[in-house]
Amino acid sequence: MHKTILPAIAVATLFLACSESGRNAGVQAATTQVSANAQTLEVGCAGCVFSMPGAEGCQLAVKMGDKIHLVSGVEMPGHETGLCDHSRMANIDGKLDGERFVATAFELKP
Repeated sequence: MHKTILPAIAVATLFLACSESGRNAGVQAATTQVSANAQTLEVGCAGCVFSMPGAEGCQLAVKMGDKIHLVSGVEMPGHETGLCDHSRMANIDGKLDGERFVATAFELKP
């Protein structure tokens, strides 16, 4: 019985890990070519940085004015970018669709 429990726990941990890679199949890579019309906005993890109610795991969010919006259309960059520890500025193309920001291109600023 213990031989089946440990692998099941390992698999569950992988699925619940703080990562968007498995949930964003088909979206653009985290860094894409942005246009001259890109906005420079503050981005970070919706749950870890912005404490956004209802955020599940690590989801990319953008701050526009005093509002935080979940981002779709691009993947949450990896943890090496620091977006779960602090926000960063990014050039981001896209538009608001209701309460969600739909990104067409995304590039973190150094």
